[in-house]
Amino acid sequence: MREKRSPAELLRRRFAAPLCFALLLPLLFLCEVEANITKTSPTKSCLTTGCHATASASGAIYTAINGTVRTSATVRAGESFELDWVYTNMVNGGNPIGIYRSSGPLLAVPTGWGVGNGTLNSPAFVTPAWKTQWDLGSGNVATPPASGSNGHWNSSFTDAALPSGTTGYSIDFDISTWDNGTTNEALDDQSAGDADATLQTMGSDATISVPATAVPGTYSVYVYGVGHDGTASNSKSNVAQPLTLTVIPAVIGVSPSTMLQGEGPTTLTINGAGFTASGLGVTFSGSGITAGTPTFVSSTEITVPVSVDPAATPGSRDVTVTASGQSGTGSALFNVTPYHTLTVTVSGSGSGTVTSSPVGISCFTGSPYGCTAGFSVPLTLYATPDWKSLFSGWGLPCSGTGNCDLTMTGDTGVTATFTPNYQATVLGHYLTEYATLQGAYYAARDGSTIAAHVHTFHEDLFFGSDMRVILAMGKGDMYLTQVGYTTLEGSLTISYGMAEISNLIIQ
Repeated sequence: MREKRSPAELLRRRFAAPLCFALLLPLLFLCEVEANITKTSPTKSCLTTGCHATASASGAIYTAINGTVRTSATVRAGESFELDWVYTNMVNGGNPIGIYRSSGPLLAVPTGWGVGNGTLNSPAFVTPAWKTQWDLGSGNVATPPASGSNGHWNSSFTDAALPSGTTGYSIDFDISTWDNGTTNEALDDQSAGDADATLQTMGSDATISVPATAVPGTYSVYVYGVGHDGTASNSKSNVAQPLTLTVIPAVIGVSPSTMLQGEGPTTLTINGAGFTASGLGVTFSGSGITAGTPTFVSSTEITVPVSVDPAATPGSRDVTVTASGQSGTGSALFNVTPYHTLTVTVSGSGSGTVTSSPVGISCFTGSPYGCTAGFSVPLTLYATPDWKSLFSGWGLPCSGTGNCDLTMTGDTGVTATFTPNYQATVLGHYLTEYATLQGAYYAARDGSTIAAHVHTFHEDLFFGSDMRVILAMGKGDMYLTQVGYTTLEGSLTISYGMAEISNLIIQ
């Protein structure tokens, strides 16, 4: 391991994966799983007999996924996981150590997956214990190139000797504490340059990102330690570990996320990652929710019609999406809420409208439609009188003339009362008042005076009787004094009889 490599050669390590793991894993025959890794030198290939293609007889490798020591895990599409590994006995033996004093980590992931620096975590290795110097964020490795997107891991390389469908990554230890000064690998000889100060023990970490477009299924990631056999024989070798990652769909959100008992079918949009059209299905935890046939939109979105049974138990539900034979679940993403019926009654001799927020109630005087709706969340009722009426108040459970705020805990009824807004009278008729000028005209007789307050009437006024009337508009309190003008927003038609009019504005 003494040859000096050019910068271009640093992107393609001269390490080799094991031809066979029989020495490390006697129960498994993995010759075809772990391919060799070549060096880009025009004069030498690591596929040849004298390079690092042999599985180490003395090396050992230990792996952790998301901090737990293991060689397999389930991960969600579109998310990332932490990978840590430690390997031992990959520099030649003897103490003091022999001439081969350094080694290097290497990584191969499915093509298209992302690789970046690992985090400053503490994976649960026991022997050997994890050392913080192996965290790529610890500062013991040279600053990565400004243009690099993979942190200290190189910008990736491909090689026919890598496992099929994978892309390789390695670390250039040049100018770092660990740099052995010749091949830009890491010293592992317990010398002053060995940053972890531990003989024959080296570690590394990486954050692996699974694409949102990854098809659910089983994938392999490979980690290596490459150097020389940790014995006096100095055998060029490597130690490797394949990791099995089962990718499942990620279920992140549902919209709308709430439905009432008895509601549906309603089309829900489910967002996540790893969705495919193959074997696509949606289920909900618990009972009482029926999901129809889902529609594949993209790897991150599907839609599905959903109906909730009237007897479905209220509460949160998990949502599971199955695609390409794998299932992923989002916890408590959907809620069934109780359906309580609100009935609004509009009463009184006036007229008006009652509406609700959220929408559901839109109840008019004299109409039975829109006066009943189901709610499961707090709501507010609004009463709006028409131009000739006043809102005089709510019945229980509300009160007063403001908005009615309700929290539905069961079926509820509420009454809204509207009364006429009296603004006109026929003088001499015992001060009987009317909400419209037309109503006052109908009560008048020949020679009567119709008086009105300063007010705006929204009506078309029609005089058709054989009589003479006086319209004294713009009156104040009790119709006694002149204080302004009355406005008629509409028309005045006199088809028969006569009218004497004062202080009336017709618009």
